[in-house]
Amino acid sequence: ATIDIYSFPIQVYGHQPGAAYNGYYKETVYHPMVASFSVGGDYDSTREGLRLGNGFIHAVLRQGNTHTAKGMRRFVRNVIERAKQLAWRFDIRLDAGYTEGAVLDELTDEKVRFCGRIKKNKVLVRLAEPHLKRPPGRPPAQGYEDVIELGKYQADSWKHAQRLILVIVDRPDAKTGQLNLLPRYFFLVTNWTEQQRSGEEVLEHYRRRGTFEDRLGEFNAAIGVRLSSRDFAENEVTMLLGLLSFNL
Repeated sequence: ATIDIYSFPIQVYGHQPGAAYNGYYKETVYHPMVASFSVGGDYDSTREGLRLGNGFIHAVLRQGNTHTAKGMRRFVRNVIERAKQLAWRFDIRLDAGYTEGAVLDELTDEKVRFCGRIKKNKVLVRLAEPHLKRPPGRPPAQGYEDVIELGKYQADSWKHAQRLILVIVDRPDAKTGQLNLLPRYFFLVTNWTEQQRSGEEVLEHYRRRGTFEDRLGEFNAAIGVRLSSRDFAENEVTMLLGLLSFNL
């Protein structure tokens, strides 16, 4: 199985405790963190005959201006404990907001496989520069996409070095049909070895987390949780009941 961890806003109207203006979402919100379980990383897997269902397995309500990764290590420990009751083997997919050294070290110590995007920094940009040159000649109509192994990477604060993958996505503009001035690129970090999963397989697996983001949209559309209580704990219970209802 695969577990996706993500945070999203629940808009709040009024003066509920813990609600706050969030500059990223530009709304007054709560900022919960959720974990969702899927068989083999595919939220449509039950349609293919796999019997075990998909659904949210853990969630916490947080204040609206909470940083994306706040409380992540404790959250991950709870997720791992619950996941062990559901699957013999599982991995975790992470957004760039969660790929902090302490989290990656925790997952490595627990022998849990993961992949996620990692935010750019000066060192990573310098590692990418030699690979950003376009090949000579006329580019293909669909542009380029390259997956490049950069070896082991370890930031100063990390206890364990992790495998680093550079993904270059050089697509033409939809209107002009021309390539942009510079190619777009990002980095993936993982503790899978190349023998276990190639760079292309890691990228494909990571991209399938987009189906989880679709589930959040479906949750909001189907349940439409309104957290209007004057008690923070009551609002968290309301949200958890909404997630359980969506699972059913």
